[in-house]
Order: sequence, then structure tokens, then C-alpha cells
Amino acid sequence: MTRVRYVGLPTMKKVSFDLTDLNGLPVEAPVNLLEHAADAIEVTIANMQSGIFYLKIFDGTTATIRRIILQ
Repeated sequence: MTRVRYVGLPTMKKVSFDLTDLNGLPVEAPVNLLEHAADAIEVTIANMQSGIFYLKIFDGTTATIRRIILQ
């Protein structure tokens, strides 16, 4: 697991997550919003190959994108 932090989303209602590879193709990995931390989510990376990935966090109005690098 890895924890991804974000700041600035006005609401945590109806949050969606998209995880893609460097080419923009969707990647299947469990993504969980942490109930006890309003500014972090966890991504399960155990079965993912090395590479660069992008995690888009969207609340319906505002999007935040974080880069994940697995070596």
C-alpha cells in the first residue's frame, strides 16, 4: 500500500478516483478513501509493475492529479 496525500478539494462527497499508466490507459488497483484522514487515500500497489502512474482525484467540480512512481 501507498498513501497519497492531496489538498484543496472543497468536498469529500462523491469523490471518484482514476488510476492510469503513463500512456493514459486505466490501471486496475484498489483505491480507498481514508475515513480518518480527510486529505489522503491509499492505493494498493502490491500487484502493479514498475512504472509511472497518475492518480486523478475528482469531487465533481475540482480535480487533483498525483504522480506515483514505482521502481
